[in-house]
Amino acid sequence: KRRAPVAVYAMSAAIMSTGSIALGGLMFDVAKTLSATFGMAPWRITLILVGLPGAIVALFLGLTMREPPRSHPESTTGGKDEASVQAFFAELVEKRTYLVPFYLGIAAVSLYIFGIASWAPTILIRSYGLEASSAGYMLGLFGIPGAILSAVIWPSLAGVLERRGWKSPLPATMLISAIALTPVMFLAPFAGSA
Repeated sequence: KRRAPVAVYAMSAAIMSTGSIALGGLMFDVAKTLSATFGMAPWRITLILVGLPGAIVALFLGLTMREPPRSHPESTTGGKDEASVQAFFAELVEKRTYLVPFYLGIAAVSLYIFGIASWAPTILIRSYGLEASSAGYMLGLFGIPGAILSAVIWPSLAGVLERRGWKSPLPATMLISAIALTPVMFLAPFAGSA
């Protein structure tokens, strides 16, 4: 029953990260119109425009909210701290044949995904001559639907594999998605046009 809420949570993160690039494109367009008024480069105004709401919200929350008191419920493990660093490493050593490749694979995929996402606007600008705002709009146009589809498809596939008796449906789904998307990962940076 956790699959759907986790998928929605992951989808919102993916949508917001891709959406932030599209929003950055919009703010860059706004910044270009304000550039002459403030005598600043558009990229500087863009940073101010996207950072200002966060600073205002942080100030508001800092002035109006208080940290709730923390309670320390009795441990269910006879005094042993379940969330200790030692417990983490003991679990990692005990399940190393599964967890070490799993974490290394996640790290490798994350490095590529976050690297390409961070550099995608620059690639579109430098290699294909797009304006910064157009690059942001294009990435948002394709990235947001992609995030929604991936949050629906991959958890559904894990559910199908689980119902068919697969012992490890989540790693299997991750492997299937990595294999399916590998050609895209290699071909996209070398595409002939934006």
